[in-house]
Amino acid sequence: MRSKQMLKAVLMLVVLGLGGFALPYWAAAHPGHGDDGKIKGIAAGVPGGSISLNATGNSTTEFQVTFGSPSIAFPVILTPTTVVRIDNGAFPATLSNGDAVEVEGVLNAELKLVLGKLELEDFLELEIDAFVVSIPGNTLQLPLAPGSFPVTIQISLAGSTSLFPIVITTETQAEEGAFLLTEGARVEFEALFRNGEIQVHKIELEDETEDEAEDE
Repeated sequence: MRSKQMLKAVLMLVVLGLGGFALPYWAAAHPGHGDDGKIKGIAAGVPGGSISLNATGNSTTEFQVTFGSPSIAFPVILTPTTVVRIDNGAFPATLSNGDAVEVEGVLNAELKLVLGKLELEDFLELEIDAFVVSIPGNTLQLPLAPGSFPVTIQISLAGSTSLFPIVITTETQAEEGAFLLTEGARVEFEALFRNGEIQVHKIELEDETEDEAEDE
């Protein structure tokens, strides 16, 4: 994986949040026109931090969908008639603060989006080539032993001084078998952005010698 691909992955984090930016403002100026707005963003302000959802028939619940940088929060209302969909998994599903959602609905008199549809998404699958900058205890045996607590490590992209936290859990797969992860190692991993975290589900050590040979 090359630097351009890594940059694209980072830019997607920004672009996804900006995708619905104009729609709520157009909708606010034109209330009552069918599906007034569609927003893709991050759930926030969910009562109690999370709620259980079924395909329909859910309790009326108000929360926000945030998007853009700086972040803008738009109020939305889930109703018993809202159709809920999920990318993966089965009902009942859980909607938590930090989850990726796509919502569609009609503005009410208070300029809140009353949802006709709510889709829970696997937020932005990432494939990133990076360097490990710091690990609690300096090393980490992967995969984690069953029952282990999640471990947050810091990584940086090639050619960048910015650090990003990623979370290793017992569900993280060591792609080519068990290995000892050390600071300074180059890794490639696949992850999903969930609950405000980059959660790794596959990770492997990169062979820098092989990578350099491909560049020749």
